[in-house]
Amino acid sequence: MLTPLGSRPQLHAEWIAAPTEPFGVHPVRLLQIVLHNHGANVLLDIKQTRRVLQTVDRIRTTHGYEELCQQGIYRNFDNQITCRIFSVSGFWNDHSLDHFDDTVSTTQELHQIISGPTFADGSPVLHDSIVGNYQRNNNNTLITFAQSFLVRLEIPDTDDTNAFESKLLGGLDELRREWMMDDTDPVLTMDFMTVFAYQLEALVNVIGDLYLVAFSALLMVGFTCLLFYKRNPSESRMLLGVASVTTICCSLMAGNGLMFLMGVPYSLIHQMLPFVIFGIGLDDTFIITGAYFRTDPQAHVQDRIRTTMQEVGWSISVTTLTTVFAFSLGYFTSSFPGVHWLCLSAMATISIDFYFQITFFVALLVLDEQRVQAKHKDCCFWIPLVVEDTTPQEQQDDDMLVLHAKNIVDVDELLELEEEEEEELEEEEEEQIKKVSTKDNVTSSSTTEKTLAADEMERNDVVHKGESMGHESGENNHEDSPVDTRPIPERIMSRYADILLCPKTKVLVLAVFATFFAYCCWSVTCLTQEFDVGDYVRDDSYLKNVFTSLHEYSSVVRPMALYFRHVDQSSPAMQQQMIDYVEAMEALPQVLALEEDDNNLTSSTLEAGFTGGVDKIRPFCWVRDFQQLEQLLVDQPPIVLATFQNMTFNEKLDFALSDKILREVYGQDIIRDDEGNILASRCFLFLQDLDLKDVEAQIDMLFDQRSVSESQPVNQQIHHQHDWAFFAHDELFGYWEAYAVSVQELWFTIVAGVIAVTFIAFVFVPHWTGAFLICPLIVILYINMLGSLQNLGLHINGFTYVCVVVSIGLLVDFLIHVLLRYFECPPGLTRDERVKQTLETMGASILIGGTTTFLAVIPLAISSLKIFQTVFNAFFAMVALGVTHGLILLPVVLSLIGPTTNVDHNMSTGGGDNAEDPSSKDDKDLQGSPASALTWATSASFVDPVDVDNMNLHVETLKVIAEASEHSEESLEDMGSERSAESDIFPSSTISEASA
Repeated sequence: MLTPLGSRPQLHAEWIAAPTEPFGVHPVRLLQIVLHNHGANVLLDIKQTRRVLQTVDRIRTTHGYEELCQQGIYRNFDNQITCRIFSVSGFWNDHSLDHFDDTVSTTQELHQIISGPTFADGSPVLHDSIVGNYQRNNNNTLITFAQSFLVRLEIPDTDDTNAFESKLLGGLDELRREWMMDDTDPVLTMDFMTVFAYQLEALVNVIGDLYLVAFSALLMVGFTCLLFYKRNPSESRMLLGVASVTTICCSLMAGNGLMFLMGVPYSLIHQMLPFVIFGIGLDDTFIITGAYFRTDPQAHVQDRIRTTMQEVGWSISVTTLTTVFAFSLGYFTSSFPGVHWLCLSAMATISIDFYFQITFFVALLVLDEQRVQAKHKDCCFWIPLVVEDTTPQEQQDDDMLVLHAKNIVDVDELLELEEEEEEELEEEEEEQIKKVSTKDNVTSSSTTEKTLAADEMERNDVVHKGESMGHESGENNHEDSPVDTRPIPERIMSRYADILLCPKTKVLVLAVFATFFAYCCWSVTCLTQEFDVGDYVRDDSYLKNVFTSLHEYSSVVRPMALYFRHVDQSSPAMQQQMIDYVEAMEALPQVLALEEDDNNLTSSTLEAGFTGGVDKIRPFCWVRDFQQLEQLLVDQPPIVLATFQNMTFNEKLDFALSDKILREVYGQDIIRDDEGNILASRCFLFLQDLDLKDVEAQIDMLFDQRSVSESQPVNQQIHHQHDWAFFAHDELFGYWEAYAVSVQELWFTIVAGVIAVTFIAFVFVPHWTGAFLICPLIVILYINMLGSLQNLGLHINGFTYVCVVVSIGLLVDFLIHVLLRYFECPPGLTRDERVKQTLETMGASILIGGTTTFLAVIPLAISSLKIFQTVFNAFFAMVALGVTHGLILLPVVLSLIGPTTNVDHNMSTGGGDNAEDPSSKDDKDLQGSPASALTWATSASFVDPVDVDNMNLHVETLKVIAEASEHSEESLEDMGSERSAESDIFPSSTISEASA
């Protein structure tokens, strides 16, 4: 998941494991067991050593062990194919527990046996690999102290391996429980890990945290229902909130299903995708619904959808394009397979979600609007709202009177004006029509004969009804006091804009952001790399104990293989190059090797010498020992030496491998063809004192060994420059390569993201200054975010890199929405007026969208995995910075240097509240711009066409009535000074009569 694609560790690992390559026919898996007493000496009692042999015996008696080992190529001292075991149990014949009981009765005997240089079969011993943090006695002869026993098992990697490991894990866990119940023996803790156990634990983590996805979905449902809730059951839209979350869930299922069909693996890193999609998807939902609720409630639903899409359709299209493009950058620029899979899934899911938003969700919005108009209950949409029984005539009268009360028109004054107007209409009809359009006589078109016939009691009831609907206006209210009928969020943002646009506030905002930016610039320089493989598992996982035990109770000696291929290894000249390569690697400070004056060993194989309490180890290297073989034959009879000298290289190799000890050490490291020629071979060195939590030390080791390999003459040849003949490999090299390239890819992704976002802004924002405003702001955002990550205690690793890739799309959304709305404001406004109108219409939606993004990732804070807690911290910083920069810094910047020239609304998203009524345009004109095309596509299929001219007449008439109400000489006593957002909804019967 993290090994960079195309890197040398990845290519070398594929060559080693490929079935068509020499070493690919027998890949092996490792089983690592650590037995310890929490730092105490495990050599004080022979019973603890006996438990090591019990552990090995449990492994070998597990069902399927013999059959699985027969599929490997390792041969033991008796030339039998079996699995290779590294353990102190090797000091007793065939790891026999009975042999141990027969030969060991005291701790002194135990110390003498385990301090020997060879195992029972004659193979050499590397004590660091079987006992952890050991110490010798004062004479440096016997090992008398150790903090742990280490057991390593190599088993063939076949189709049957997982089944065997599953049985083995159960057997080891059973043995561990038996020890815990035995109070007679000293306590010895067993920690173990296998490849299958790690895969199984990852699967448990994925399944175990699935409830967090459901928790996030329920959190989103609760939040959206809270926002759309109203006390009036028919006007409440909680069901629409559920529909919005359902839309996101459908997008996730469709996106993941598409990826499964394409064969994209589902990795642990995919767990963060649902939380990201919940946040991104609901942003568009609130933008759409916010714009829809601002449209004229009396307009036909098709016109309302068209107006909504003209206002925000282009905005959500650009932000979606930006987000998809940001993930495409991660896909094309990142070399991490996990990031590739995540970005590909995110691109598909976000694209599908956008399609669902403008089709499926808009359709649900229309259906919900029909429910509201039919006065059915919210969640129980099939149940009509029960109202008081009235006759049609009474209902019309009540509706008209309620209309007057809502517009704060004195009823008595209105009746007098209606009577006067009726007389004038009888004298001259044409003159009366003209006066309807003037402010002095506007109220004539709002009267009906039924209203004129209403008695005094009905008028008093209406006055009482108006009092109950409005807020208390107080005794000091004036007759001409205007009433703010805007929704509460818009009024809050209007007040916020007034405060933000004060000169002193602007200075304070710029000073605070400048200080914070300078601090974050310094914090970025303090970022470090850190990664712990234990972060992939839960804190309570038994696998985490293995990593901790290895780090605390052993010296962490790891074998590193040196591979030789594509050359004639029988050539003495080539053999010398191989030896030079091994010695160059030995010269690295991270490699455990003999000093030059200790290099005169008496055996052709690995041996141990003791100097100053430190074991001197000669690495496993067949080619160097093979050259010394002839020197060892000097003491043999002359005929033996002469016979050996007359042999061919392949015959000499056969003679050497006929020795049981040499075959035990080198048998599986030399791969030969049918004719005996060497196809590939390897030697082993040992890395010592390498802190697996120190990223810098691991990167240094990676580059040091790579520099040695690259400098070899054989690798300098043209045909070997890209496919080295000599190379070193370790399973950890893939992780180290990820550490090495993560910083470079992080900065490259940031730079590419800034350039891409700037280009998108230049192309799609309807003013050329948009790109020059976006570029510096997104740079500031990136630096502030990285500085904030450092302050939150996060480090650069694979998961913070993924968060940065995701942030490209999220951060720019907060800026794009504000910029596009600013450029859509009507001409003639000052900068401050444009900013205020932008915040009033778009600010609340952006704030709510940022809130949902944060709420969506809150469940990650309680995840059992540390990596997901890291993602939560990153998203917290991301949302906080995005909202503050989008709603605080950017408006201040626009109020100071924002352009005041108007843009062509035909090429923008519409005009919001100030936009021209789309119904007054021809269909051809509506489809002349990208925004209008999107508007037409989303609205045309939902409802039937309407009489546009007649609707316009109704709207104009209603505007006249509203203006008349503001100029009435008297108002109803104690009438509410504020109306609800639905106070502009006029009864359809009144519209018909007013139109008539």
